[in-house]
Amino acid sequence: MGTLLPVVLPFLVNHLLPSARARRSAYNRTEREIRDIRHQMAGLNMVDNFAAYSKLERKLRNLKRQQMSWERYQMGT
Repeated sequence: MGTLLPVVLPFLVNHLLPSARARRSAYNRTEREIRDIRHQMAGLNMVDNFAAYSKLERKLRNLKRQQMSWERYQMGT
């Protein structure tokens, strides 16, 4: 086991850490997009700007769904 560790550890570090960072970065981008969309929706009158509001609402729903799937992936379920 001791001779295998110096071989396996660099492989794991080089391949798993960038992947985890990329997932975290994508998750943070999604969080930021959700905040931006909510801010935009707060500035719109739902009745007067129904089409624009609905479009933002659909986009928000899709981002939340994507975020939930990432969270489930992190939990391992």
